[in-house]
Amino acid sequence: MRFYRMNITHRQLAPRGDSVGTSVMRRSAFTLLELLLVIVISTMLIGSVVLMTGTIGRDRTRLLAKDNQPDSSRIVQLMQRDFANSITIAQTPDARKLILTGHASYDPLTYVANDRLTQVTYYIANVGDNTMLFRSQKYLDDPVRSQPYTESVAMDVTAIQFAGLTSDYQPVDRNTNRTVVEEPATPVAPPMYYIPTRGKIYLQRANRMIEKEIWLR
Repeated sequence: MRFYRMNITHRQLAPRGDSVGTSVMRRSAFTLLELLLVIVISTMLIGSVVLMTGTIGRDRTRLLAKDNQPDSSRIVQLMQRDFANSITIAQTPDARKLILTGHASYDPLTYVANDRLTQVTYYIANVGDNTMLFRSQKYLDDPVRSQPYTESVAMDVTAIQFAGLTSDYQPVDRNTNRTVVEEPATPVAPPMYYIPTRGKIYLQRANRMIEKEIWLR
């Protein structure tokens, strides 16, 4: 009887289950890599959202800080510039709107004065739970292309008024002044006066009243 020697390698003797286990382990590792990738992307997205939210919050805080200057000089300077370049003023009895007529316009793109005949309106509107002061302008020398433009001026303004302090604060005869354009939203046109040499601006903020005397002529 002859005996034959069999050369059996370790690969041949290895159970078939080992290859299956290796495949399962490889699949598990690949799935774990995908999970780590998703976690990294999600973290980046959350970080971007948090950064954007923080930026918006800082911008709002900066705006409120500007609005809460001791004498609100930024608002007063803007209004003084418009008053000094206007001819007439009208204001509503509820202290929520001032209407100026004259040459107080500026180009909305360059912010350079263009000396065009313009109606500038300061008005208070409710924005959510707050009130905001807006400035709008429209040209009167070209009714077809009045190019209306509106911008926000300040937050938390609840009332705005002007008082003339000199004798040249006189009423305007609407029949002789043809530069007046009535606001459609105003059922009864408020009285109109000539811009005086000197006057006082009253701004009622959420926490205080601001009074500022200004020279206009």
